[in-house]
Amino acid sequence: MISVLILTHQEEANIARCIAALDWCDDILVVDSFSTDRTVEIAKALGARVLQHPFANFAAQRNHGIEQGGMRHQWVLHLDADEIVTPEMRDEMMRRLPSATEDAFRVPAKMMFDDVWLKHSGMYPTYQVRLGRRDRLTFALVGHGQRETLPAERLGTLESPLVHHAFSKGMADWLARHNAYSTAEARHVVGKGADPGAEPFSLAALADRMRRRRLFKRGMTDERRATSIVLLNRFYWPDAAATSQMLTDLAEDLAAAGWRVTVLTGRSTYALATDARPNSEERRGVRIVRVWGTRLGNDSLPKRAIDYLSYVAGALCTLLRTPAHDVVAAMTDPPMLAALAIVVTRVKGGKSVYWLQDLYPQLAGRLGAIGERTLLYRILFRFARWVHAHCDLIIAVGPRLAREAMASGARPERTAVVHNWTDTHAVRPIPRAENDFLREHGLVDSFVVLYSGNAGRAHTFDAVMEAARRLRNDPEIVFLFVGSGKAIAGLRGIVEREMLPNVRFLGYVERGRLSMSLSSAGVSLVTERPEVVGLLVPSKTYAALASARPMIYLGPRDSDAAEIVRQAGSGFVIEPDDVDTLIQVIERLRSNPAEARGGPRASRIE
Repeated sequence: MISVLILTHQEEANIARCIAALDWCDDILVVDSFSTDRTVEIAKALGARVLQHPFANFAAQRNHGIEQGGMRHQWVLHLDADEIVTPEMRDEMMRRLPSATEDAFRVPAKMMFDDVWLKHSGMYPTYQVRLGRRDRLTFALVGHGQRETLPAERLGTLESPLVHHAFSKGMADWLARHNAYSTAEARHVVGKGADPGAEPFSLAALADRMRRRRLFKRGMTDERRATSIVLLNRFYWPDAAATSQMLTDLAEDLAAAGWRVTVLTGRSTYALATDARPNSEERRGVRIVRVWGTRLGNDSLPKRAIDYLSYVAGALCTLLRTPAHDVVAAMTDPPMLAALAIVVTRVKGGKSVYWLQDLYPQLAGRLGAIGERTLLYRILFRFARWVHAHCDLIIAVGPRLAREAMASGARPERTAVVHNWTDTHAVRPIPRAENDFLREHGLVDSFVVLYSGNAGRAHTFDAVMEAARRLRNDPEIVFLFVGSGKAIAGLRGIVEREMLPNVRFLGYVERGRLSMSLSSAGVSLVTERPEVVGLLVPSKTYAALASARPMIYLGPRDSDAAEIVRQAGSGFVIEPDDVDTLIQVIERLRSNPAEARGGPRASRIE
């Protein structure tokens, strides 16, 4: 739908980031002014076409790209290499352009300094016409820049901004460029050496120059005003744990929105990640610090407790050595990690946030890891109540979880419900005919009952394994477990002892292949033990929704996950011990390919 034209000269520091944000685009043209660095090499390696042309001015360069670049699509988006298209801007273009009556659109931009949004220097929002029909939009030179030649009534305005990293090549480069711009504009004003065809001096041009002068008078205050946040969790990119993936999404989106983001994570790994990661690095605007901690493993409660405490100690030492943050937000690995956020913000200032994924020690008590009548449980329960009562904000991932948190000390006025998510660009439906995962694992002719993700103590599999026993002679139906967890060893033992031919196990898949693996399902399974209802929400629920396959939720009907299925009309809610209904639904979907592809809407069984 959209071709993208990028102007470059000596942009090896920027071009990869610019193109990486255009993974949705199948036609990218780089119009290069004969760079002598690696700009052209990087652009070609990333799949862009390159057209080289001597630079006269911005307007002429953009017009040359339109005329000679062979753009494939009617709509052309014009970028500089230090500009990034945000997901919000992409989505708005995809939504508006198919029915657009305009010939071009003004595009707002956020100017960034060291990944901080300069809210005050740029008089945001400021606009340039950068998106237009290839046969309608041309540019005329104005000062050092360009202006569209279309009448105002043919122009629309986008609401979502692109991100402009104006200082990405350093302050010296920025000053040199803008000194050259000011010289050109001075000549433009007095009429000496003005570029041929340039418009006469105007109040609008003067206002633009005055805006740049205000950069240091007002804009640098944004470094002080920008919101900073530190996020705490034992797992982060590149680990494949569910909390890791959600935290990575959140951190990178906050960074793209202009926040200063630091993640304090551990050196332990959960799945797919390797230990060979630096202690500190930056990725997509997020500063990642991996604090010291033991890595004894999860095979016993004492070892796990030591790993938890060592991470907390390492994170505390790091936080006390670093400048204060406006927000300190903690997830729940390790449990009650928000206590660290509370202590640090009380000492150094800021607000504490508890992103509540599960509720401890209640979850450990219900699962039998800690006896609910023991002294240890009572101590942990009182400590948890103190944590809940003293957080500035608790974000629960489901309504029932929020109610349980409030029953355990959380203040209602400081408790909010925000569901977890799945990135629908990372996980999207893949047609069976295009699904390499099915071919690689010999599943092309199979109806796959898929369980994807962690198979832990909070999940129930008794009915699933009984269904597999009863369906063992049906050659088409395969029960596939993708992932890991404490329950997997027991499930493997059952399969080996009973020689079940229709149950298979695979390890975690990389995030880039999640679309393939999740779309292999004829139906996705989400399970939850009755004892833990209200204490967590299975995150795999959201991934199953994103894959557009019907879902079987095997668990209590009054849970948060069951309510999600009901509201979405996306599958079936079945009691955890109802094997007959489970088999009935599997056979129904196997016999109805249209329903198994997610449409028409799968029915609910109540």
